[in-house]
This record gives sequence, structure tokens and C-alpha cells, in this order.
Amino acid sequence: MKTLFLFLIAFNSLTVAGQQKPKMPPMPDVTKMMKMSPAELEAYKKKMIKEATAYAESSPVNVDVSVLPDYEIKPPVKDVAKLSAIPSRPPSREQLVSSIQQSVSVVKQGIPAPRIEELDTEIKSAPVETI
Repeated sequence: MKTLFLFLIAFNSLTVAGQQKPKMPPMPDVTKMMKMSPAELEAYKKKMIKEATAYAESSPVNVDVSVLPDYEIKPPVKDVAKLSAIPSRPPSREQLVSSIQQSVSVVKQGIPAPRIEELDTEIKSAPVETI
């Protein structure tokens, strides 16, 4: 009975010790902040933001840095090579048809003629759902 009681006390103390939270950063002194000049307030604000982000990185607290006041949204870098590949005007119907015909002719050159005929007969005899 004594060992069971001792075991429960040891287990309880270990769980309590494991659940202790890390030390919180100190709260700012409001009277001290009221006496600061605007430049000092701005410097103090930046310092506190840096401390908060450092605290958040060291603890399991999730902080969305995009909502912080000093966060700047930066546009992605332009990839000129990919942007130049996009045509300024969409292709016409005739251009699309000719490019498809060229693709078909290239594919037919790579496949032997008997196989093409076999594929054509399979496609014509197959129901629409399977195609």
C-alpha cells in the first residue's frame, strides 16, 4: 500500500513538473511608455516585436508574422523566360487546328502503319464511355 501511494505521488509530481510553461516575457510598463518620445516608442516597439518573435520561435507558440506591423509583402520575382513564352494574343482556331495536325503527323511517323489501322478500328468500335 505504501509503495502504491509513493508511486502515485512520484507520478503526480513528474506530470506537474512536465507541464510547467516557459517563462513569459515581461509586460511593458505603461507609465514608462507614456514618458517616451515617438522615436523611442518606435524603437521600443521594434525591440518588443523582435523579442516576441524570438520567444515564439523558442516555444511551441505559433505566431503569424504576416499580421505583425513591420511585415512587408514582397511580390515574387518575375521569371522573364516563362513570361516571354506566353503569347500576347491567344492563337486562332486555324492555328490550333494546324498545330494539332502537325502533332498527329509526328505521332503517325513514329508508329508503324498496321498499328495505326488497328488503333483506328479499336477506337471506331469502342463505345464513347470507354474512350
